[in-house]
Amino acid sequence: MTLKEKFQNIPSDYLPLSNNQKNECEIIADEFAIEFGKWLNNQVINSSGKHHNLLGSTKVTQLLPIFKKEKGL
Repeated sequence: MTLKEKFQNIPSDYLPLSNNQKNECEIIADEFAIEFGKWLNNQVINSSGKHHNLLGSTKVTQLLPIFKKEKGL
């Protein structure tokens, strides 16, 4: 089930949001995931104390759609 579908399936009596608001929730979740990926990448330090770029030249914003597709989100 995709992330969008998960937000759409939230019962309205549990969390009364419009479809537009649920779409905004997906955008917020994506932005959070991207920022977490950037933060995580900046935390990776190798044993010599030098920054190690976990993702190489690939940007987190490019990886999120791939991750979501592979995980069915």
